[in-house]
Amino acid sequence: MYIRTASIKFPSQEKADAFVAMSKTIWFPKVDKEELNTEQIIVETGEGKILGIGIYSSETDFLKSRDDGKKTWNDFIKSFDGIVEWQNGHVVAHYKRN
Repeated sequence: MYIRTASIKFPSQEKADAFVAMSKTIWFPKVDKEELNTEQIIVETGEGKILGIGIYSSETDFLKSRDDGKKTWNDFIKSFDGIVEWQNGHVVAHYKRN
């Protein structure tokens, strides 16, 4: 499993809320049709900050989406006056309750 996260800061909570609403209605259907990640999670951390998490099932999908996906996301985030910091990696430990 490979994960790409984006820590995003918007100038206001309203911009963060608008970004989340647009993500649900426009971005998620686009992800379903065009992107290689198997899951997309958005976490609201407050004060105009959110965390986006993309989960990939294979290294191949993760690497293929590295440049194109990040550019598209950067453009989308910037359209809401957001600032983004990316973190990428493969899962080295995982616990899931059965």
